[in-house]
Amino acid sequence: MPPAHRANITRLVMRIHSWSGLLGALVFVVVGLSGAVLVFHSELDAALFPRLFKVDPAAGELSYQRAFETAQRAFPEARVRGFRVPPPGEPKTLAVQAVGPRGGPTHIALVDPYTGELRGTRIWGSGHTRFFDDPVSWVYLLHYQLTAGQVGQLVVVLAAILLALSVVTGTFVYRKQLLRALMLREPLRNKGWMARFSSLHRMVGVWTLALNLLLAVSGLWMLRATFTADFWKRPDGRPAPTGPAPRSAHTFDEAIAAARRAVPDLEPSWVELRALPTDRFIVMGRHARESKLYGRYASTVTLDASNLGVLDVRRPEALALGGKLDVLAFPLHQGHWGGLPVRLLYVLAGLGVPMLSLTGMLLWLRRNRRRRVQPATQPGPVARPPVPATGTPKV
Repeated sequence: MPPAHRANITRLVMRIHSWSGLLGALVFVVVGLSGAVLVFHSELDAALFPRLFKVDPAAGELSYQRAFETAQRAFPEARVRGFRVPPPGEPKTLAVQAVGPRGGPTHIALVDPYTGELRGTRIWGSGHTRFFDDPVSWVYLLHYQLTAGQVGQLVVVLAAILLALSVVTGTFVYRKQLLRALMLREPLRNKGWMARFSSLHRMVGVWTLALNLLLAVSGLWMLRATFTADFWKRPDGRPAPTGPAPRSAHTFDEAIAAARRAVPDLEPSWVELRALPTDRFIVMGRHARESKLYGRYASTVTLDASNLGVLDVRRPEALALGGKLDVLAFPLHQGHWGGLPVRLLYVLAGLGVPMLSLTGMLLWLRRNRRRRVQPATQPGPVARPPVPATGTPKV
């Protein structure tokens, strides 16, 4: 390709890179900072509200059914969907979710599974969750909905597209500096604040390139339902429960025991009694020998609520590509597939996104200011040596 064509392509890609960053800059700042906080959302929630989460396993016998009944008494007009089970080795309250009445917001009862004591209640959803009552959940809603419901979620999805576009175009623009920046061989320029911002923008962008692209793509995959018609049929984007509430003659404890018989060493993470269209128990969790990349909800056991017969067993290894992406997207986006170093890396990436936005905006403003200040110069006539009448130029 001729050098002139290469230069034109680079200028075009640079322009796309600049505008994609500028259009999503404000959302990048909000989503990046909130995402950095949410990497440690469980720890922050437990530190802010220890009374809600600390339980004593020696206080009684573990009973998931008792927790379910406590939540039903707390929300008599709502339909209890199911509950989230804390990871093994972390004795915490069960978060039992209920929806209603009539498809209202999601209510959460925090119940001690050893005593059946109701420790507290929460309400989930944009316009319902209050910052001072539940700051971590409020930040979570800010992260993926800007606390503005479906419209806010659409804005976040569009910003994720812009972030992915900015990362790809930035990779092309700075392709010659990628390896040197990764090996810390790219010198930091100190001549003026613009040179410093330019070097910082390039270094942060290179070091967070892969992780930012992963966060953008995984977030898009999880929120892809935003572009479906069903998403817009309810204010919070979730389908309202229809028909009579599902029932079973068996307890949640019996259902979890049956799921563990079907999949030995299963660590339950979410248990639900659902109508699909007949009453069924859904037990989601993680097999002890599964890769942590799949997260805590990759394996699913579906049981007939009438007799606890196994209807289906889903293991992530046997899923098609789309199913694998479904179970991989959430843990990859959260950063909980690794230990503390991986989570700290996600925090740095979350902080890097607003830093890239701010430095990129300053660089863009500086370039445009220079273009306005410097007058456009028109090329003048080129002086040529006089040509004698003979037609032969003088030497």
